[in-house]
Amino acid sequence: MSCPNNYYGVVQPLGQWLMVREAEHAQSKADFISKMSVGLKEINESIYWINLLYDTDYIEIDDYGSHNVDADEVLKNLFQ
Repeated sequence: MSCPNNYYGVVQPLGQWLMVREAEHAQSKADFISKMSVGLKEINESIYWINLLYDTDYIEIDDYGSHNVDADEVLKNLFQ
């Protein structure tokens, strides 16, 4: 089943990148940790939705693989 382009509002690794960028300008160490924690929660939620979309045949293997690679890259950057 093909997936319309507008579903990217649900699965959006770019949003996690924005959280990381925001954390770079945190006002304190606690603020930095908080913002990075939110980014981690967001990417984990995105991974959940990517898997759900694939498991329910809403996206095909090519899209699944592409989004999984993006999500893994964001996770790696959060834990560098």
